[in-house]
Amino acid sequence: RKHLIMTKAVVSTQSTGELARSKGLVEGFQGNRDVQWNVSKSAKQAVATRRIEELSGPIQRKSMDHLQFNPDAFKVSEAALTSGITERIEELAQPIMRGPVVSLRKNKSPNIF
Repeated sequence: RKHLIMTKAVVSTQSTGELARSKGLVEGFQGNRDVQWNVSKSAKQAVATRRIEELSGPIQRKSMDHLQFNPDAFKVSEAALTSGITERIEELAQPIMRGPVVSLRKNKSPNIF
């Protein structure tokens, strides 16, 4: 069995050719450095100053256990113990009373939710 494939000659316009042309590299572009390169002799013999040594050390911070530790964190204040709620808060705290739930399922099992 042979398949006949018909192709159509594609002709591009001048503007399409210009748009398809790559932009090229910017003048002065330097490619990626090699993964491995030589370290200069002066860099190998350099001595860090006291300030550089100080800055290169890890930052010493207090642990979060000490920063956020409050022994009275769960103690309820006297003002909170003697305060009351407003009528609006009492109203909003009541459950919403809804009518009976109608089940649309074919089996007539009770719908709990």
